[in-house]
Amino acid sequence: MGRLAACFIDSCATLQLPVTGYGLRYEYGIFSQTIVNGEQVEEPDHWLRNGNVWEIERIEYIQRIKFGGHTERHIDENGHTRVCWVDTHDILAVPYDTRSPVTKMAR
Repeated sequence: MGRLAACFIDSCATLQLPVTGYGLRYEYGIFSQTIVNGEQVEEPDHWLRNGNVWEIERIEYIQRIKFGGHTERHIDENGHTRVCWVDTHDILAVPYDTRSPVTKMAR
């Protein structure tokens, strides 16, 4: 899917369409693979160990992401039914912008 998304964004750029692309930045999202005794074996590729010069960390847009938990219904002070997502496992997600190689590096 990543390759398909990259081709789509490339096509949009070629057509000069005003689009924005989003992706997930996994620390070990890329892996190396080898064939051992006829079987594919994956190993994590520590591709961020030395950082990424094309990325700009955007702490000012940090987002709380919720996993798990469950929902509970309650009635608010106006008599409306409300649903709350509770007992979640939350993480803070830090977005990164990716510079184009043709973007000026001064920042």
